[in-house]
Amino acid sequence: CGVCLFGFVYSGKAVVNKTHSHGEDVRLNVLSAGDSFGILPILSGESPTQIVALSDCEILYIGQEDFLLLIKKHIEIANNVISFLVNRIVFLNNKISTFSAYNVEQKLANYLYELHKKSGDYSLSFSKTSCAMALNAGRASLYRAIDSLQNEGIIKVENKKIIINDLKGLERKTK
Repeated sequence: CGVCLFGFVYSGKAVVNKTHSHGEDVRLNVLSAGDSFGILPILSGESPTQIVALSDCEILYIGQEDFLLLIKKHIEIANNVISFLVNRIVFLNNKISTFSAYNVEQKLANYLYELHKKSGDYSLSFSKTSCAMALNAGRASLYRAIDSLQNEGIIKVENKKIIINDLKGLERKTK
């Protein structure tokens, strides 16, 4: 790629955008202190994403040649890169499972199960609008899926939270 840089955010907030061929920017991630970006373009040569500061930011940039030299010389850095890539693969596999689910109920079960795995919480903050968009489902279909999982005693909706009552039942619904 033209100029491939690995970035490490010291302070501030920024967003990662990807521009589609028709010119629309899609927000991929929000970065804050401790986050990094740019590893895929460095390793694959694919075109880099766009980083836009949301506030004053301090970012350390490392060029492709220096980044590859760090990996070769320091096994712990190589291990961290591998760990990061494995976590990305797991994340993307989970996204694929959610989007390729048989129906909205299964998509919802996948979504909630992954939220639980990520946070460890049984009480999850929940926005029906955001969930419908994340699952690419209509609100009416989402409401039916929520009702179905509630009727089976797997979840309970309380205020703007979903409480997982039966984690094993929720996991069964993901299959």
